[in-house]
Amino acid sequence: MENFQYLKPPPRKIPLSIKLQLLLGKSASFLLFTFAVFLVPMYLFAIGSEEIFVKLGLWLFYVIFSAAMVYGIYRGVKDIALFQNGICVASTIVEKYTVHDDEYSTRVLILQYKVNGKKYSYKYSQPISLTQNTKRLEDDIEEPILCLQESPEKAVLVDSYQARIVLDEEGNMRMNKPLLGYFQVILSVISLAAIVVEVYYMFKIYNPQ
Repeated sequence: MENFQYLKPPPRKIPLSIKLQLLLGKSASFLLFTFAVFLVPMYLFAIGSEEIFVKLGLWLFYVIFSAAMVYGIYRGVKDIALFQNGICVASTIVEKYTVHDDEYSTRVLILQYKVNGKKYSYKYSQPISLTQNTKRLEDDIEEPILCLQESPEKAVLVDSYQARIVLDEEGNMRMNKPLLGYFQVILSVISLAAIVVEVYYMFKIYNPQ
């Protein structure tokens, strides 16, 4: 459990690198980069097509992207609150299985933890790939979970993030590779800047005057 029993009690301060990882590490930076890459090509393809369904598909893509970004940031803000105010409890894997699909397989873990004498379950799933898997979780007897004392069902699995979060000698959380968090925010800023330039370019094409 990486000595997380020595974690400082809430409310606690967490470093900026962890906040960036929680806010941008899971999906936001990837979504922004993907959107920046495909924004102009999709727009040019749509305006060059006479099919109304193609144009509707473009707007649907914009709506889905915006919704995914809002949801990702919302989840990140909630996770930051859990890291700052959550209590640390030990969880154990009570069930694990693999769901096979045509495109990829997903590893699912069901973890159980106890707060105030009551048991709670946490479901974690992750596509199996070369870079992301659950072997690290399955090798440990116990896994640290952060949850709210007043609402234990609101929880987050500490080791579910790409960057490994550890404790220093004083019980403060820190990232084993803090540069990853800063790289993700730099990637996000560059992607946002590219999107702004692309939107301006698209507007000039649509309205040359």
